[in-house]
Amino acid sequence: MRCPHCQSEQTVKNGSAIRSGQRQQRYKCRNCGKRFNERTGTPMARLRTAPELVAAAINVRSEGLGLRATGRCFDKSHTTIMGWEQRLAEQHPHWSPPAPEEAEVTLEGDEIYTRVGENLPPSQCQGWTLTFIERKSRYWVAAHAGNKDERLFTTGTEQTWQWAQAAEFIRWFTDGERRYGKALWTFASRFISKPSPHGTHYPWRKVWREGLEVAMKIKGSQGASRESNGSR
Repeated sequence: MRCPHCQSEQTVKNGSAIRSGQRQQRYKCRNCGKRFNERTGTPMARLRTAPELVAAAINVRSEGLGLRATGRCFDKSHTTIMGWEQRLAEQHPHWSPPAPEEAEVTLEGDEIYTRVGENLPPSQCQGWTLTFIERKSRYWVAAHAGNKDERLFTTGTEQTWQWAQAAEFIRWFTDGERRYGKALWTFASRFISKPSPHGTHYPWRKVWREGLEVAMKIKGSQGASRESNGSR
């Protein structure tokens, strides 16, 4: 067992304790002298709920079940469920798996609206959550809440692109919201130049990164359909 405080492997067992109906092994680090258990430094640290129940609740949330419905299913308050999700969000840099470099990933982004506090119009409410998932693995790449503005789209798109850009081929699906494409263009475009027949170069222009395929779903309220565009 590696020490979560100093990363030393000079650790020894140091008794045990019963938590959430389960016995937890305690350890002591001979290098820094600190004590810890298997949950120290993880989203499950200091929780009184069994890890299996927390994992199950987070799993059904990732499949689209609402906060209050999840709370009713697991006999917990919706604020408790939100607290578990916040714990996971804070640990994101430590447990987020990297995108496969020599593979293809398919990302899908969408916005979810939940009424928060007063019954305000959606355009004025902070109850929007922008999410991105990897379609095949169902990995939840990004989730950001707030007003449905440029900042929300830029933040969610940037985090998703930072995760996915190592992959050789990327499929990027969103609805007809133009702000997805606008934000992605900032991160995923590159400059190219082509020689002219006279030996000079055309002015620099930008195209999608090689291996990226971008597609926008058609919203009925937007009239004529738009074709997908991308490069392989």
